[in-house]
Amino acid sequence: MYEDAQAPTERRIADLIAQMTIDEKVGTMLHASLPSGDPVGATGSRYDMAAVRRMIVSRHVNSAIARLSVGPRDLATQNNEIQRIAAGTHLGIPVTISTDPRNHFQAVLGASTHGGGFSL
Repeated sequence: MYEDAQAPTERRIADLIAQMTIDEKVGTMLHASLPSGDPVGATGSRYDMAAVRRMIVSRHVNSAIARLSVGPRDLATQNNEIQRIAAGTHLGIPVTISTDPRNHFQAVLGASTHGGGFSL
């Protein structure tokens, strides 16, 4: 029912919440950094997809920040892979992916990382 775009919003929400486990509900309240080759996830050109999969499938996190330093096409390709992982979970809830502006006036780990053509 929750995936039926024609159903009333309130009924869709109630249906989705009723199907969620406690761990899935907790996961929706978290906002993580998408893991990359960098231990703190602040730089890099590739997500660590094994770690991303654990974050989404095992920890149920479905909101995260991207900190990669890559061009728009590569970022979109990798983000699409993340959405394919999310689509294969119990309820198929997409991951909300955010990023900070990459033209910050001061050096802040992850926030002022050069975007490689993205968000400059």
